[in-house]
Amino acid sequence: MIPQEDKNTKTNEEEKTMQDTAEEELKEEQELIQEVDEAAGTDEEAAPDENHEDELKKLADEVAELKDKYTRLYADFENYKKRAAKDKSSAVEYAKVPVFEKMLPVLDNFDRSLNSGTSGDPFYDGVALVSRQLREILSAEGLTEIESIGKPFDPVMMNAVMTDNDEEQDEDIVTEELQKGYQYKDRVVRPSMVKVNKH
Repeated sequence: MIPQEDKNTKTNEEEKTMQDTAEEELKEEQELIQEVDEAAGTDEEAAPDENHEDELKKLADEVAELKDKYTRLYADFENYKKRAAKDKSSAVEYAKVPVFEKMLPVLDNFDRSLNSGTSGDPFYDGVALVSRQLREILSAEGLTEIESIGKPFDPVMMNAVMTDNDEEQDEDIVTEELQKGYQYKDRVVRPSMVKVNKH
């Protein structure tokens, strides 16, 4: 993962390069306009001839071409700035996701420990307390469990690893959750591993 500082430096360097290029194009355009103005002033003093008119037309065409090029470059630069701002905002918004991904195996281990113990045992109760506190912290940060049991199979949120053949259940309904799935806002951090009913 690239440090945020390096990303910002890279973005700033790219913006500066594009701005410098746009400024150079604008300078060239202004110089050509000045040449055209000077040539037009000379034309008023001297008698018009064909070569001089051709040169003026050529310069005017170059100015028009540079204006078009500058307009496109400026539009590209503005689009780039918007894209960079959106990417930066997205990176900040989803910066927690890698931490959540590292914490999920810890939650899984707590679940395994709790499934193998019985309530009333001081060790079991201690593990249950720590597990509950950890889940509350992650939930407060925006991590939520994906509900799957009894729901229609969703390939975006779930990963079907087994099938079931329960006539009482509808087709493509999740009958068992083998591993919990989690999401943060609209992003799936880990899909649920599930058993899906097939007739």
